Amino acid sequence: MGMRALVTTAAIAWLASVTPLAQTPGPSFEVTSVKANTSRESVMRLTAPLGTGRFDATNASTRILILNAYGLRDFQLAGAPPWTESERFDVAGRAAAAATRDEISAMLRTLLAERFRLRSHRETRELPIYALVAATPDKRLGPALKVSTAETRTRISPTSITAVSMTMARLAVTLSGIVGRVVTDETGLAGGYDMELRFAPEGPLPPAAPPADPDAPSIFTALREQLGLRLDGRRGPVEVLVVDSIERPTPD
Repeated sequence: MGMRALVTTAAIAWLASVTPLAQTPGPSFEVTSVKANTSRESVMRLTAPLGTGRFDATNASTRILILNAYGLRDFQLAGAPPWTESERFDVAGRAAAAATRDEISAMLRTLLAERFRLRSHRETRELPIYALVAATPDKRLGPALKVSTAETRTRISPTSITAVSMTMARLAVTLSGIVGRVVTDETGLAGGYDMELRFAPEGPLPPAAPPADPDAPSIFTALREQLGLRLDGRRGPVEVLVVDSIERPTPD
């Protein structure tokens, strides 16, 4: 599960029909605990070890819990009141048996519905997006981008993307988490590519991360100069989760 929230994109007029989310009970933890965390620490920790049926969140905002439960980027969550970001909680869930990540996410959604009284629905809204495109008409590859047929491997940090045989579609998804918008692949480049992309962080670095290179270019400049690609700003349909109502939990 991801732990880092990006700056929220403001909600704009929505396009398509509203799809209500079923509020019927789903899979649930056998034992749960929710307590306020007043430590004022900046770091949030979320863990769900594979095959254990355990979920633990320490110093987590309700917003982060929702994003992880529904598999959303920050810009895909609308209508959440300010306290869901500013107030922190320690949350624990224990399933009756070993569970997959998808099952843990479903149990977390049930916990949010039962303990936080979360009610929500999905909408498709027209929002700013980016299209990943070739930087030049001849689609000339940048110096740090090479065609590859090797086994796929990827390493991502707040200041770099190092990959072997990464597709452009996968790069677009990865960039979405960095720039805080949906990114679509419109490069027309098929197959996998080796790449070394270095850039300045788009937000604050995690406490344990090494300091950023003060001379590193922005992600936009790095894409153009290093990979021969660019992000073209547009507007397009984005599915968002809209919070209809939510309450502070009663601690136990």
